[in-house]
Amino acid sequence: MSFTSDLVAHLKTDTDITDVVGSGASARIRPMVLHQNETLPAIVLDDVSGSSFSNLAGASGHASTMVEIDAVATTKAAAESLRESIRKAIQNHRGAMGDVFVSGWSSVGRSSAYEAPTDGKSVGIYRAVLTAECHHSEEAT
Repeated sequence: MSFTSDLVAHLKTDTDITDVVGSGASARIRPMVLHQNETLPAIVLDDVSGSSFSNLAGASGHASTMVEIDAVATTKAAAESLRESIRKAIQNHRGAMGDVFVSGWSSVGRSSAYEAPTDGKSVGIYRAVLTAECHHSEEAT
């Protein structure tokens, strides 16, 4: 299981998240892009980068994954509230990839963005972006 898959599985069980985006197979947590005409709010999650750490004996079993998570909603307040729920859910995550230590959060740059409608709809969408550097365990091979 990849770190991102483990993270998605965790988000699908956190009640602060599932109350907003649904749970289980119907949860609106998507890799990289939203579905066309997606019901909002929703979450878009993407691996930005990753590293495996070694020592003199070889692979250490420690890794780092940088993830970018967009909380998408029809209002700025709803997007930012969902982003905060995501931050809290990830902060103390313990899962298949071991304990997750988050060494940094960033909401700089695209921290909040409004996307105007492009398909004739009268409502655009708001994205509240969270970037997290997560340190976790991986199989040492």
